[in-house]
Amino acid sequence: MNPNEKRPSPSEAHRSHYKRSSISKSPEDAHQKRLALDHQLRKQHREQLVTAKRFRKVDAVAITGDEEEPEYDLSQQELEKIRHKLKNADHEIRIRGLKQLNIYLVDPPATVKEFVIKGDCVDVLMQFISGTDPEEQLQATWCITNLAGGPAEICEKVLPTVPYLISYLDGQNTALQDQAAWAIGNIAAEADNFREQLRANGALLPLSRLLNSADKRLVQTVCFALSNLARGPNARINEYFTSGIATQLLRHLATDDMCEIVSELCWVLTYLTCGDHTFSTALLNDGLAALLVSF
Repeated sequence: MNPNEKRPSPSEAHRSHYKRSSISKSPEDAHQKRLALDHQLRKQHREQLVTAKRFRKVDAVAITGDEEEPEYDLSQQELEKIRHKLKNADHEIRIRGLKQLNIYLVDPPATVKEFVIKGDCVDVLMQFISGTDPEEQLQATWCITNLAGGPAEICEKVLPTVPYLISYLDGQNTALQDQAAWAIGNIAAEADNFREQLRANGALLPLSRLLNSADKRLVQTVCFALSNLARGPNARINEYFTSGIATQLLRHLATDDMCEIVSELCWVLTYLTCGDHTFSTALLNDGLAALLVSF
């Protein structure tokens, strides 16, 4: 100890051994603490988005015909080849272009990010989505699903497709309904203002009607979309109950035995019961507790 330093009193020395303080001892410690907290918050946010969003994986080997997965990087020249395929007059070539593009949308390289954020990627996809060819609509919606699964700056780009996605929900094409619900679920997971746009465009009612579908996979995807749509402080849970969703969820909980569907149902019910006790009480009065205990 430096002889010029003031020696702490016995009581101060005693407290220093037993009293814990969250106050940093130096500016450097405070800076490091802020960095660690910021890293923790960003990591938590990423994990929340990852668990809330779901990519639809692409069988790259089947699409490209190569024995190995394609390289992560995509050169500008290779991207231009895909873009030309998307605008080709031949239907099969356009479909192949959509599938090849989708390979790189799960974790897009720099060239694809620029194509999405600064280029005309979504405009090109909109031409397929607003068209009349079911296969092109499906493949383009698959691309939108994976774009919506990305970070906010990419997910935001697909918002103009929302009215088309919602219109698909009331169609007769089950595969397209399923993919549209999946895309809506990813968009809803991003932020409250995204969820507000989905609600304003009327996503809730067509999603609720699809709970009557006999297709179990579609019901599972719809529940995924509904649970993400019910997130946040402005979820308008009362609209879920007036639309009859609660009754449908309890019916499925009583009759479905697939673990995947039950899991998705429970996520929806989690968000419906985490706010106003009025809704929790209504579900309990309708027999929710007995149904949950039965599992």
